[in-house]
Amino acid sequence: MGKKNNKRSYTIREAFKNLSKIRSEILNDPIAKDIASDLKEDSEKFLKSVSISFDELEVSAKTQNGNIILNQKLMDKPFQVMMRYVIHELTHAVQHILNDGSKGNDDDLYLEKDSEVEAFQRQIEYQADNSSIKETEKYVDKLIDYHETPKRKEESIKKDLLERVSATNKKS
Repeated sequence: MGKKNNKRSYTIREAFKNLSKIRSEILNDPIAKDIASDLKEDSEKFLKSVSISFDELEVSAKTQNGNIILNQKLMDKPFQVMMRYVIHELTHAVQHILNDGSKGNDDDLYLEKDSEVEAFQRQIEYQADNSSIKETEKYVDKLIDYHETPKRKEESIKKDLLERVSATNKKS
């Protein structure tokens, strides 16, 4: 007996509907605007034109040469979940532009890489703007667990990841 294909196919219409909603969100979201502000006078142009697409991926999302690629399975998730990934990858897209694509040290633990810390801080800031601090902290705990962070580093990494949220202390 052959393997059953449980793969869901996504329509082009679904992709465009989600991409339109994402574009509208990043053009109006204060966190997205702040991320883009690092590009100075090009920030609004960047938010209007940054490449965002859906594709089959092994990971949830990635950025290549400033182009954001989202796993098409994110279309099945709530919009705020999808946007957490967009915010994270938007940070990487700006990093790619500012650093002309050069990367940091690959020897660092994933959640200790400067580029990842910055992207996760923005992602977590977005999470906090759209949920409670308690839910945000739970989300950070899951991130730390998912990325198999050594026990001895968990508290320090959690503090770093929550730094932007702690500074603004938005919703409780």
